[in-house]
Amino acid sequence: MSDTPLDLDLKFLPDWLKEPADKNPYADYAGEAPRRDFDRRGDRGPRRNGPGGQRGPGGPNRGPRPGGPQGRGDQRGPRREFGRPGGPRSGGARPQGGPRQERPTGPRPSEAPRPVEAPLPLQIEFLPETDGIAALTKQIKSTHRAYPLYGLGRMFLNRPERHRVRVTCNAPAFPLFQVGEDGALTTNRQAAERDAFRASRAKYYVEETTETEPPKGNYTNVARCRLSGVLLGPTNHHGYQPALRRLYEARFSRRMDFQEFLRQIEVVNDPAVIEEWKKQVSSVTVYKPTQEPEPVEFKTLQEVEAHFHAHYLDASVRSGRTLEMSGNVSRAVGDRQIRDAIRAAWEKERSFPAQTVNRLRPFFQEAGLHIWKHRKRILYVSSVRPVRFGSETRSVSEQIANLLNIVEASPRCTRTDFFNHLLKPREGEAEFPKLKAALAADLHWLIGSGHVIEFHDGTFELPLAPKEAAKEEAGAPAVEEQAAPAVEEPAIQEPAAQEPAAQEPVAQEPAAQEPAAQEPAAQEPAVQEPAVQKPATEESEAEKPENPVPPCPPAV
Repeated sequence: MSDTPLDLDLKFLPDWLKEPADKNPYADYAGEAPRRDFDRRGDRGPRRNGPGGQRGPGGPNRGPRPGGPQGRGDQRGPRREFGRPGGPRSGGARPQGGPRQERPTGPRPSEAPRPVEAPLPLQIEFLPETDGIAALTKQIKSTHRAYPLYGLGRMFLNRPERHRVRVTCNAPAFPLFQVGEDGALTTNRQAAERDAFRASRAKYYVEETTETEPPKGNYTNVARCRLSGVLLGPTNHHGYQPALRRLYEARFSRRMDFQEFLRQIEVVNDPAVIEEWKKQVSSVTVYKPTQEPEPVEFKTLQEVEAHFHAHYLDASVRSGRTLEMSGNVSRAVGDRQIRDAIRAAWEKERSFPAQTVNRLRPFFQEAGLHIWKHRKRILYVSSVRPVRFGSETRSVSEQIANLLNIVEASPRCTRTDFFNHLLKPREGEAEFPKLKAALAADLHWLIGSGHVIEFHDGTFELPLAPKEAAKEEAGAPAVEEQAAPAVEEPAIQEPAAQEPAAQEPVAQEPAAQEPAAQEPAAQEPAVQEPAVQKPATEESEAEKPENPVPPCPPAV
């Protein structure tokens, strides 16, 4: 046992916890001083009712009411209650010498809610750019890889330069307005007219600047606007007042009055600023229209804008029920209703790009690409039609049989798995380069013939068997949009570009012994889209890579 006293830990507690519990904390409290009685009129002296300053009945308090329990009267009369007729809240005039009327403290009458604007019935469509479709088709045809069709549709939506936006307003009373051929859309004609001059000025007018002599005279100061930094000139110069008025009308007339604008003007005595103003005044800028038969010059932008509104405004502003704009312009639309509608439609289309895919299909089919279904009825597009090789593989070479067995035993395998199982054990042999070239040629022939599918992510899988394909065709509705994995833009260079040219082993592969390798009918099965599809962005289990490839089975 230690000799430390038991109350050692109490020294870490505050002092008020160390005091005994039976101590009265208010034992020395003397109480507050008596409050003075204030008169209702604000006098600080006590109320005196009788001669000599004696207090009235009831002491310092107001006293009982008439008919109270003590039976004493009160000369002041009954107490007035607020909120009743005749009271201070009734709106009557305050009598002289009467009590001060207090403001009502009840709830104020609720203000009428502002009317909510009804959204316009806008229909938004996304159109893939034809140049982007042509480039994508060329890249797909340069390889034998298979790309998910709905993933390609999302690829066009991800970047604004790859698609256009078509807006249709189904309300005839609210037409759409557009400045120029590819300007932003709006439902407000006044807003379109305000932006028309800024967007079309370079099309209808040219700006020419000529040098003149600087102003003569001894100027000691220059006026400058604090808000914009524009030099207006000396206050005693003849161009000061016109420049001041032009600056106010052009930039600040909608934000402040003219007197408040004048308070933002400062006078600068710096010689460098005075020289800068002289250089600005010595250059004269004139504006000339480009489409007028006779030459005309304008000295100010206000004159140019007035001429534009009189001659070119109607030709610059388009109106209609259906208008188009580029994807980049659609991201900077100023109209709130159109901007919100485009954003909502883009998010919905990106989760289920059926509209974009339906516009891509005719281009792919016209280019000779094949659209087919695979696991879980996912739609893929490639330059090769998948064809099942068949169960009888004794007539083919041992190398091709090994490749087919690896892909069948471990779907979603890669080229690295082929190398590890077929080439790595023989890496030290002298004929290793020849074996590597032969393996690459056989794999390239299998992919080009459609007997092995190479997907966009570099994985391999066999085509569906005839029974499985028939079962997929007669199964549940297609879910390609739900299970389609994310796809990146196809690369132009094929990973196997360094492989030697494929040589078809005709002598080792008789066509008579391949009952399942016959080419299918020329007509591709119609791909019908489901009537109602729930959008989903997660990758299905069938698209996820499985475990590493097991050991290679023995060759047949």
